[in-house]
Amino acid sequence: MADRFADELIPAVRARPAAEPQTQEVERLLEAVIGWDGLEVALPELRRLRESAERWPRGEPAELRRLLNRLDPDPHLDGT
Repeated sequence: MADRFADELIPAVRARPAAEPQTQEVERLLEAVIGWDGLEVALPELRRLRESAERWPRGEPAELRRLLNRLDPDPHLDGT
């Protein structure tokens, strides 16, 4: 139910991926916020996550791909 507080929490959500060394924690965060409104402001941080391929030893998380496709449905972002 944290999505009710998305406006207040988005700044922390934006800062967390860069500061969190555990990829599983970042994946959980992305999964938790995927449906929130107002995440367009976090596009720069989300794009940086995509660009840091070395961060994802198991491959880019599906949550990140889905979130980016929802917020910025550019066909070039998914590599096709």
